[in-house]
Amino acid sequence: MKNIKNDIKTGEYKRVYLLYGSENYLKQLYSDKLKKALIPDDDNMNLTVIRGDSFDFNEFKSMCDTMPFFADRRLVLVNRCGKFKLSKKDGSDDDKKDKESGKDPFADYLREIPDTTVVVFVEDEADKRGRAFKAVKETGYVCEMNSLDEKDLLLWIGTEFKAIGKSISAATASYLTEWSGTDMGNLKIEIEKLGFFALDRPSIEKSDIESICTRQLKAVIFDLTDAIAAGDKHRALRVYDELNALRQPIQLTWRMLIKHYTQLLVTKELKAAGRSADEITRTLSVHPFVTQKLMRQVGSFKTSAIRRKLEFGVQLEQDFKVGKIDEKNIVELFVMQ
Repeated sequence: MKNIKNDIKTGEYKRVYLLYGSENYLKQLYSDKLKKALIPDDDNMNLTVIRGDSFDFNEFKSMCDTMPFFADRRLVLVNRCGKFKLSKKDGSDDDKKDKESGKDPFADYLREIPDTTVVVFVEDEADKRGRAFKAVKETGYVCEMNSLDEKDLLLWIGTEFKAIGKSISAATASYLTEWSGTDMGNLKIEIEKLGFFALDRPSIEKSDIESICTRQLKAVIFDLTDAIAAGDKHRALRVYDELNALRQPIQLTWRMLIKHYTQLLVTKELKAAGRSADEITRTLSVHPFVTQKLMRQVGSFKTSAIRRKLEFGVQLEQDFKVGKIDEKNIVELFVMQ
């Protein structure tokens, strides 16, 4: 990311950028920075945006080869074209012929993009073994943008509050991530809400978060499983009422509960096998914050108890499908078991 900032500062741009990873906020932020630096707001002639579902290589090549109109450069933004993933199923006959002959016109062209064009690819996934990935790495800049680790995320939250004239302690910033999740785009919205809410005060407190911020379903799920692990049915029902207050579809809540217990089981087994927190994070594909909370929570569960809970979930699912129980009862029965 520092390289992109430096390119914008110096005005010396690569011909092609690949921004990929799980953190959509960062990908959007840096693609917008490049767009703002390269193309004036009123210039629609030198900007082309291509959506992944309508990507056509010949059209893309034509756009890139077009000379800029009364400007030094033109910008081509390509969102999720899927060309950087290695797929076992391969689409068109032309693609298959190219692969059989060892050619890859798309990857080859990335090395031939004119100096008058800057291309920015925004992708969710990119395979480092792919020819297209290697081509960008050779001739442009590749940046993987995943969730920030705990230290950097808390630092970012503090910086965002500072920018609006507010302060927040590390403990309160951590509480915000527990309450509202770790998605940076969502956190940005919550930070703005907190800034307006605490308009006349210099600092943000936990009570502000509880008063104004939207609590994420995942946070409530953690509270619910804490209550279940403690065998506290009254508390579990109170948290269940909070779940209902979120007005989430029952099927979404159900899937989240089952997913959470599955993550608990995997975490428990990997932890027992001596795996590190980083390895568990990669295996589960979750934010490091979530891994830390899972690792703390599994201390309250026996492996056999987690397995029994998941088996009970399978039974409830079957009972629901054959009409033995209503959808509205499935979560409550799971919680109370």
